[in-house]
Amino acid sequence: MTQKSRKKGKSVLIGRSIRGTASFALKEHKAVPLGTAGKPMHNEGMPAHILTKEDIKKEIVEGEKRFGMTADDFYKAWQDGKFHGFQAMKLGCLYELYKDEYE
Repeated sequence: MTQKSRKKGKSVLIGRSIRGTASFALKEHKAVPLGTAGKPMHNEGMPAHILTKEDIKKEIVEGEKRFGMTADDFYKAWQDGKFHGFQAMKLGCLYELYKDEYE
Protein backbone atom coordinates (compact mmCIF):
# COMPACT_ATOMS: atom_id res chain seq x y z
CA MET A 1 0.00 0.00 0.00
CA THR A 2 1.32 3.44 -0.84
CA GLN A 3 1.86 6.19 1.66
CA LYS A 4 -0.45 9.21 1.39
CA SER A 5 1.06 12.64 1.10
CA ARG A 6 0.48 14.95 4.04
CA LYS A 7 0.49 18.04 1.83
CA LYS A 8 -2.41 18.55 -0.52
CA GLY A 9 -1.43 18.35 -4.19
CA LYS A 10 2.02 16.85 -3.56
CA SER A 11 3.28 13.52 -4.81
CA VAL A 12 4.83 11.21 -2.21
CA LEU A 13 7.26 9.77 -4.72
CA ILE A 14 8.79 12.94 -6.14
CA GLY A 15 7.81 15.64 -3.66
CA ARG A 16 6.58 18.01 -6.36
CA SER A 17 3.12 19.16 -7.27
CA ILE A 18 1.31 16.61 -9.37
CA ARG A 19 -1.04 19.22 -10.82
CA GLY A 20 1.74 21.09 -12.60
CA THR A 21 2.96 18.02 -14.46
CA ALA A 22 -0.51 17.10 -15.69
CA SER A 23 -1.25 20.57 -17.07
CA PHE A 24 2.17 20.69 -18.73
CA ALA A 25 1.54 17.34 -20.41
CA LEU A 26 -1.81 18.55 -21.75
CA LYS A 27 -0.25 21.70 -23.20
CA GLU A 28 2.41 19.63 -24.99
CA HIS A 29 -0.09 17.18 -26.51
CA LYS A 30 -0.20 17.21 -30.29
CA ALA A 31 -2.88 15.52 -32.40
CA VAL A 32 -1.72 12.68 -34.63
CA PRO A 33 -3.79 11.80 -37.69
CA LEU A 34 -4.95 8.20 -37.66
CA GLY A 35 -5.45 7.96 -41.39
CA THR A 36 -6.24 10.05 -44.41
CA ALA A 37 -9.57 10.02 -46.21
CA GLY A 38 -9.87 7.15 -48.64
CA LYS A 39 -6.83 5.26 -47.34
CA PRO A 40 -7.04 2.42 -44.81
CA MET A 41 -4.81 2.52 -41.72
CA HIS A 42 -2.61 -0.41 -42.78
CA ASN A 43 -1.37 1.62 -45.77
CA GLU A 44 -0.15 4.32 -43.38
CA GLY A 45 2.63 2.10 -42.01
CA MET A 46 0.70 0.76 -39.01
CA PRO A 47 -0.22 -2.90 -39.52
CA ALA A 48 -3.70 -3.90 -38.40
CA HIS A 49 -5.03 -7.40 -37.81
CA ILE A 50 -8.71 -8.05 -37.23
CA LEU A 51 -9.40 -11.20 -35.25
CA THR A 52 -11.63 -13.68 -37.04
CA LYS A 53 -13.85 -16.25 -35.38
CA GLU A 54 -11.15 -18.88 -35.94
CA ASP A 55 -8.46 -16.63 -34.42
CA ILE A 56 -10.57 -16.15 -31.29
CA LYS A 57 -11.25 -19.90 -31.02
CA LYS A 58 -7.51 -20.59 -31.33
CA GLU A 59 -6.67 -18.08 -28.57
CA ILE A 60 -9.33 -19.58 -26.29
CA VAL A 61 -7.97 -23.11 -26.83
CA GLU A 62 -4.44 -21.88 -26.01
CA GLY A 63 -5.81 -20.22 -22.87
CA GLU A 64 -7.56 -23.44 -21.83
CA LYS A 65 -4.22 -25.27 -22.12
CA ARG A 66 -2.38 -22.52 -20.21
CA PHE A 67 -4.82 -22.47 -17.29
CA GLY A 68 -5.67 -26.19 -17.38
CA MET A 69 -9.46 -25.83 -17.41
CA THR A 70 -12.32 -25.25 -19.79
CA ALA A 71 -13.11 -21.72 -20.88
CA ASP A 72 -16.46 -21.83 -19.04
CA ASP A 73 -14.81 -22.85 -15.74
CA PHE A 74 -12.05 -20.32 -16.22
CA TYR A 75 -14.51 -17.51 -16.92
CA LYS A 76 -16.44 -18.21 -13.70
CA ALA A 77 -13.20 -18.26 -11.68
CA TRP A 78 -11.98 -15.09 -13.41
CA GLN A 79 -15.23 -13.31 -12.57
CA ASP A 80 -14.77 -14.41 -8.92
CA GLY A 81 -11.29 -12.82 -8.92
CA LYS A 82 -9.29 -16.05 -8.68
CA PHE A 83 -7.14 -15.21 -11.73
CA HIS A 84 -5.28 -11.97 -12.42
CA GLY A 85 -2.80 -10.67 -14.96
CA PHE A 86 -2.64 -9.94 -18.64
CA GLN A 87 -3.16 -13.49 -19.92
CA ALA A 88 -6.16 -14.01 -17.63
CA MET A 89 -7.71 -10.72 -18.72
CA LYS A 90 -7.05 -11.54 -22.37
CA LEU A 91 -8.72 -14.95 -22.12
CA GLY A 92 -11.67 -13.57 -20.15
CA CYS A 93 -12.27 -10.77 -22.65
CA LEU A 94 -11.91 -13.05 -25.67
CA TYR A 95 -14.36 -15.50 -24.08
CA GLU A 96 -16.88 -12.68 -23.55
CA LEU A 97 -16.40 -11.47 -27.12
CA TYR A 98 -16.87 -14.97 -28.53
CA LYS A 99 -20.04 -15.55 -26.49
CA ASP A 100 -21.50 -12.16 -27.43
CA GLU A 101 -20.69 -12.34 -31.13
CA TYR A 102 -20.92 -15.99 -32.09
CA GLU A 103 -23.30 -17.76 -29.69
